[in-house]
Amino acid sequence: MRLKLYRAASMPEAMASIRADLGAEALILGSRRIGGGIEVSAALEPALEEVPEPRFRREAALAWHRVPAPLDRLLAVGPLEEGLRRSLTFAELPLAPGNEPLLFAGPPGAGKTLAVARLATRLVMAGSAPTVVTTDTRRAGATEQLAAFTRLLGLKLIVAGHPLTLGRALAERAAGASVLIDSPGTNPFDPVQRDELAALAATAGATTVLVLPAGLDPDEAADLAGAFARIGASLLLPTRLDIVGRLGGVLAAAHAGPLALTEAGIGPGAADGAHRADGGFSCRTPAACGPQWRSPPMSPGHARLIAIASGKGGVGKTWFAITLAHALARAGKRILLFDGDLGLANVDIQLGLLPAADLSAVVSGSMRLAEVARPYPPGGFEILPGRSGSGALAALPPAIFERLLAGLIGLGERYDILLLDLGAGLDRSTRRMAGAADTLLVLATDEPGSLTDAYAVLKLNAADRGTADARVVVNQAPSRGAGERTYATLVRACRNFLGIQPPLAGVVRRDERVREAIRRQCLLLTRHPASQAGADVEAMVPALLEPAEHDTAHLSAAGRRLAG
Repeated sequence: MRLKLYRAASMPEAMASIRADLGAEALILGSRRIGGGIEVSAALEPALEEVPEPRFRREAALAWHRVPAPLDRLLAVGPLEEGLRRSLTFAELPLAPGNEPLLFAGPPGAGKTLAVARLATRLVMAGSAPTVVTTDTRRAGATEQLAAFTRLLGLKLIVAGHPLTLGRALAERAAGASVLIDSPGTNPFDPVQRDELAALAATAGATTVLVLPAGLDPDEAADLAGAFARIGASLLLPTRLDIVGRLGGVLAAAHAGPLALTEAGIGPGAADGAHRADGGFSCRTPAACGPQWRSPPMSPGHARLIAIASGKGGVGKTWFAITLAHALARAGKRILLFDGDLGLANVDIQLGLLPAADLSAVVSGSMRLAEVARPYPPGGFEILPGRSGSGALAALPPAIFERLLAGLIGLGERYDILLLDLGAGLDRSTRRMAGAADTLLVLATDEPGSLTDAYAVLKLNAADRGTADARVVVNQAPSRGAGERTYATLVRACRNFLGIQPPLAGVVRRDERVREAIRRQCLLLTRHPASQAGADVEAMVPALLEPAEHDTAHLSAAGRRLAG
């Protein structure tokens, strides 16, 4: 948004200047009388193109899911869903009568028997009577397990532990019946087991489906997929998608085979889901890696995340974060204040602290986050100090940054609220931490530069999180009325250009005692408990402790499972 002030002797003259400069699409945000004429604030938003997926968010998601480097490079170009369709193959299981038999292979314990039972159940419910064969005569109880399913379905289970008996059994099947073959758990690197599986598939003239559990190490999954592909596997059916979050192993297997992704097993029962995979990947299947990819699940904790951003520096963001932490602690909440300005952290400076350790110790691996967090008894809250002036922390690789953020939110069980004091600007780390928050507070003052930057923060937040909870705080306002007018100017631009209307969290009035408290490196609410700025911050606490109306529909990254 281009925001400019125009001064002229009259409104028509000001309007003429605005149209000449910004064009007919310019929006008038406000006007006021000044000595000798009028002052008008106007804005113009360039035509919005389709907002691309933020690159840093894709990198972080791919890193968290442990997507291997060869596939990661292929997915780096263009929309992620298109990249998946371009890099992987998707196919339906050929279950129709008259197709080749399907032989389900995989390592021991992968879920082959359950996959066969599920598909047999589906065919019976569709009015078909498939031929079900088990060739697994090695594992104790394997035949009885599958027989229990087939009896319920009214089917006869054929046991054929040798290629010759398998050939005879298939010769006697009903004409056109679908055939599902459960094979023994196979070590594809063992020549004897490998040859046995290949002989079974050749005798049956079967299409081999690799059944592989999700959650494997991506390199191990790729090795297994390649080995089974050399035996003849051409399709991949991943299992355990209901209990696994990271999908890198599944994608690595499909890419390394290469194997066509077919369906995904979900749930423990024969009637539970086997969901079709395609480039769009429905909820909780590998295709959730399309446009529905989300950030990793962060924590089982219950702490509420409140992030404080401004876009522009010098608007009092760190002071506000400290004072809000104090006010929340005075309300009886357990608070951790995290100095999230990874390059120019200064919470400790404003409070006159000399921390023995900071975030750099966590990044280096010498300490854990919980060990770096330290109590601040005067305020009744804890502080997790950053590292001032460290370019290395400001430019953390995405994978390390994601682990750091996950660790931070993993502290949630110890606190009621995690308060994140974000860095000024719109860099990758600031935007990512804002995206993890339940509530984003955007600070602005009445300066045009501050309004423009606050608008930019709200715009990017809307692109990243849709209508997730974002609120505006007007700081350093001459009066409540002036602060409300500043908010009206900002929200008018948001409403007209972005179609959003972030609510006003509060107005903090200009107060000289704030500067005095900062100079003395102490808490405003302690040194000047009756200050108007302190009262304004405390007045925001009740509303912040109540979830926004739309929080249940738009959960933060800390509360989501992948595409869940």
